Parts: sequence; structure tokens; C-alpha cells
Amino acid sequence: MLADSLTKALLNDAFDRFVRQLGLADISEQLDQRRRLEREAEDPAVPAATGYVDMEDVMDLDDDEGLH
Repeated sequence: MLADSLTKALLNDAFDRFVRQLGLADISEQLDQRRRLEREAEDPAVPAATGYVDMEDVMDLDDDEGLH
């Protein structure tokens, strides 16, 4: 019974079955992607969602900025 799952501790298999019965899904990857896109839209200097940083961009910093 579905209601029993709300009041009893469930082992792994029973918990997985309960989650499927509720129709829940893991959306953590979609949330992470959305957060990255929002950060990029707010600050274009944030690296792309791939996490790739072009070292030439890093090396082009002016010495006047106090970065050595």
C-alpha cells in the first residue's frame, strides 16, 4: 500500500519502488545546467558550461590590474 511508505522506513528496493510509484525523478542535472546558464547570462566572464577556460584569456590580463 502506498500510504504505508509514508509512515515506515524503507529499504533501498522498497524506497526505489515507492519513488517510482509517486512519479518522482532526479532533476539535479537539469538544475545544475540552468544555474550555469543563469550565471553566464548575468556575467559573461563566467566560463561556459563545459568548464573550459582558455589560458590565452587568462594570460591577457593587464599588469595594471595588480595581477602578476
